[in-house]
Amino acid sequence: MARDDIGEPGRTLTFKDMPIEAPQTLRLARPVSLRKPTDGARTAALWQCRPAPEGPDPAPDSRSDTLTLAEGQIIAARVRGKRHKHEGTPCDDWYEVGHREGVLFAAVADGAGSRKFSRVGARESCEAAAGYIATAFERLFAERPELRRLPALSGQDPAFPEVYGPFAAVVQEAVVQAHRAARMAFLRRAHRPEYAEALGRGLQIEDLSATLLAAAAVPLEGGERLAVACQIGDGMMALLDGRGDGAPSLKLMGEADSGPFAGETEFLAPLSEAALKEKLRRKTRAAVTRAEALLVMTDGVADDYFPYEPELRRLYLDLRANGILEGPPLQGDRAGLPAGMPGQRLEAWLDNYVERGSFDDRTLAILWMGGAAP
Repeated sequence: MARDDIGEPGRTLTFKDMPIEAPQTLRLARPVSLRKPTDGARTAALWQCRPAPEGPDPAPDSRSDTLTLAEGQIIAARVRGKRHKHEGTPCDDWYEVGHREGVLFAAVADGAGSRKFSRVGARESCEAAAGYIATAFERLFAERPELRRLPALSGQDPAFPEVYGPFAAVVQEAVVQAHRAARMAFLRRAHRPEYAEALGRGLQIEDLSATLLAAAAVPLEGGERLAVACQIGDGMMALLDGRGDGAPSLKLMGEADSGPFAGETEFLAPLSEAALKEKLRRKTRAAVTRAEALLVMTDGVADDYFPYEPELRRLYLDLRANGILEGPPLQGDRAGLPAGMPGQRLEAWLDNYVERGSFDDRTLAILWMGGAAP
């Protein structure tokens, strides 16, 4: 089993009056199998692929990125789900990834499927969150260069909140800035006739409803990382490490929000800023880790790998088996995936693997923290 040093279960820490919950350690309960890609031929007769309609704020069907860095690699992709293809509606997911001053970060959002312009809230919030994280870390390290050389502390250390508080504050404020950006996007569009025409009524703030997951991995002394994660809505974030003799080690770094009714989730834009900040008191997690990867995903992927114990371990192995993450050889079928950058392979795999009852857009961002690129 890979080294496990991400903090004590149930530990609650405080950053600037915002409690940070240390993630829980989970153990493998049963053997791991692999989900393989297919060409979708079995369902081709049932599912159509219609183009998304023209109109304001178009969204591309898919997108991928591969960023290879001295610190590791960032791999990300999003694809339009089967239901959206069948109904001829746009993809509502979005993501932004990047790096600054050795920090790897990602913002991932899932627009509400019942809201016609939720993709706008998803895109605007991701762009604002990622942009803020990049500039804030650059400014933070310029003003406080000693933060570049912080030691790795246990989650039990009383100094943990004070030492790592500035980093958690950056990710928390990124979510606040994303919220403001989504609401400003609504105000810029509220009185434009093309939106009223598309909706048959005036645009409302709820029409930009989207979740938001934001995460950053900050380098520490000794090759370890501080992972900080904030979540509004559903989806999942997890630390995973496949080194060692056992199954991949797993730490959850987020917990889905619930709405007022069964099956509902919370969305960023409709929240008041006061309500958002109160949620961030309970929805921020931090961990010192040597894990290889921090995965950030919308529910289009997370629901396919539920329950998360042991299914997220299975996700890690699926990514390796299909050549998206490299590692020791695994028995698996890479059929149907094109040669190319890992992000392109991830995009193809997300668009092609088959899981019963899986119809939603799929987005996955991988912050690979193992040092050299996988």
